[in-house]
Amino acid sequence: MSERVARIGIELMGGDRSPAEIYKELIEELSSYPQPIHLVFFGNSDVLEGLPRNCNQVVISFYPTSDIITMDDDPVKVIREKPNSSLSVAIKMLREGEIDALVSNGNTGALIAVAKTYLKMMDQILRPCLLALVPTRQHPVAVLDVGANTTCRSEHLYQFAMLGLAYQKTLGMLYPKVAILNIGSEKHKGRIEHRKLYEKMSEFGMQERWDYPIFAGNQESPDLFEARADVYVTDGFSGNMFLKTLEAVSQFVFRGLPAANPESEPQVIESLIRFNQAIQADYPGAIVLGLDKVVLKCHGAADVKHILRSIREAHHLVKENYIGQVAHYLNKSL
Repeated sequence: MSERVARIGIELMGGDRSPAEIYKELIEELSSYPQPIHLVFFGNSDVLEGLPRNCNQVVISFYPTSDIITMDDDPVKVIREKPNSSLSVAIKMLREGEIDALVSNGNTGALIAVAKTYLKMMDQILRPCLLALVPTRQHPVAVLDVGANTTCRSEHLYQFAMLGLAYQKTLGMLYPKVAILNIGSEKHKGRIEHRKLYEKMSEFGMQERWDYPIFAGNQESPDLFEARADVYVTDGFSGNMFLKTLEAVSQFVFRGLPAANPESEPQVIESLIRFNQAIQADYPGAIVLGLDKVVLKCHGAADVKHILRSIREAHHLVKENYIGQVAHYLNKSL
């Protein structure tokens, strides 16, 4: 992969903002992109028509489509009724190796459904999940699932935990630990799926497969921000609520900063600004883990900084053979 330019697909349709507006702003930002890259934009013909294609060392291609997936569309019906959507066409091209990664800001349910239909899963993984990196006092921690699966069995959660550990390993973390994001630290807390997962993660032999103790027990949200573990596993309903609440609180606090006195608490204000920047732009959209291809999901309301960060992350994951590395580490645990 390092011998040629990576081809990153960008699905323009389905977000909250105008695809043409996002594209034009993105082209301006990409004018200073540091490495050669080939971007393939998927969108309706009337959207792509007339858009500029010149952008320094960034090669740009357009792939026109016809069907449009909205946020209200049923994910299952999308597969059958909208085969020529930008999402479906892009996923099929990813499957065939015509692009190396995909970034989408459309319907999450549709993305997961279409990806699972047309792409292969990693060995022994039953469901894809969404992983997001969250800034903490120590280092970014991985939280998953943050929206792909609203209900999960304990075996799904166990697989998500192993995927999260493998992902942190690919980032160079030598001894990542996993915790269950729960309503209390006691082993009997949470729904039955959480309790079963606690038992499985506590089984003897787990640390032998990973060469060190990996399980940090049940933890609550305050523990997450102290990075008392490196991977936090939960179902997609709770994870999505956590992530969106975190982003909303960050924005709420940030908007109140102009009224604060920077001379009274300069370090506090500086820390809040850095935290807001990290939440809003410094970390990429959620990574779809469990598939045999690189797929990133941005918010429907994502701005150009979010999308650009996701492009950079997709590019990095392709160059570093992230799929192969995750599969290697998974062999230790599944």
